[in-house]
Amino acid sequence: RLTSYLDSMSSEFGTTSGRGRHLPWDRPITRRDLLRYGGMLGFGAVGASMLAACCPSAELGAAIDTSAGAIPPAEAKYLAIVIVDGCRSDYLGYGNLPNLHSMMGSGTFYRNAWSGIMQAITPACHASLGTGLFPKNNGGILGFWWENPTNQKYGECANLTDTLDPTKPGGTTAIDADSLSRLLKQSQAPTMAGLLKQVDPTAKVYTSSGVKFYAADAVGGPDADYIAYYWNDGPNTYRPLSIPGHELPANILNDPSLRTETYTTMNYGVEGQPSAGHPGLQDELVIQMASKVIKQERPRIVILNLPEMDYPFGHLNGGPHNPAFVTAIMESADQAIGNLFQTYKDMGIFHQTVFAFLGDHGMVPLEQQVDPSPI
Repeated sequence: RLTSYLDSMSSEFGTTSGRGRHLPWDRPITRRDLLRYGGMLGFGAVGASMLAACCPSAELGAAIDTSAGAIPPAEAKYLAIVIVDGCRSDYLGYGNLPNLHSMMGSGTFYRNAWSGIMQAITPACHASLGTGLFPKNNGGILGFWWENPTNQKYGECANLTDTLDPTKPGGTTAIDADSLSRLLKQSQAPTMAGLLKQVDPTAKVYTSSGVKFYAADAVGGPDADYIAYYWNDGPNTYRPLSIPGHELPANILNDPSLRTETYTTMNYGVEGQPSAGHPGLQDELVIQMASKVIKQERPRIVILNLPEMDYPFGHLNGGPHNPAFVTAIMESADQAIGNLFQTYKDMGIFHQTVFAFLGDHGMVPLEQQVDPSPI
């Protein structure tokens, strides 16, 4: 999709092909550009006409006058994407979601937008979101595994079975956390970060998640400047880390406000398991760290994975089979998005930013649970 998008843009604007092409993204994007090409970027939710309208914050939630000449030309310079992992489209009807509903009211909302990636699983979906390509064209990333395109043999690309590296201090760093972006680089797939840097080499790109380092790595790819995630040090401590080669400044990683000593477990409400009592805390910390990065580093692209809807809630609590859990996480995510809005307002760049809200894959109702201990 990104390839056809670039070809179309190159043809219309008389740009050259190849890595040295001069894309028209260094000028303000017009409403015509956005409506014609924006959907080809793969942003399968809200955001397209938000960029075209560039409403000031006071007008969020108000109806947009679409009559001729009523909407000024857009001058969006920043992109912020929030991905709620495992979010179904019907979850937008759960609970009180004022920030998401304001986006839906003044932006573009797709009720049936999807792309048929048969491995509906976090790493594969995030790799496709970041490249606009199916797995066969972005390095063969098929979830937590990959398929060698030359010999069709499988291998692990995100090590989850032994997630601690004993050679690191405390053994608290994910093993080979950057493997997905290396596969993307090997495949020479285009990425959002790489395409942006073609027209602005000084631009910074930041991706982050909670414990899902593989989500942040896959959507950021080899060209993202900063890729961060969170990690458990024992049963209580939860702190931010960077993927090697994409390190955040030390003052952010060591900020005591970005860690917690009371994050006991992720097994919310599972029978026989202790309850953490902190639903939404993991997602909230992702947004808190993003706010500090935005204020200090001013990235042009920010992509945030909020993982709690998928795990633990979806896998351990039945997904839509337990609406109370869905409601709690959706309301928490909505509040986090409101805090993200406020960060961009504080920076004075809210009106220059397009926001997109996505799900990476869905979740069927899980009505039966299997005790994993005998397995």
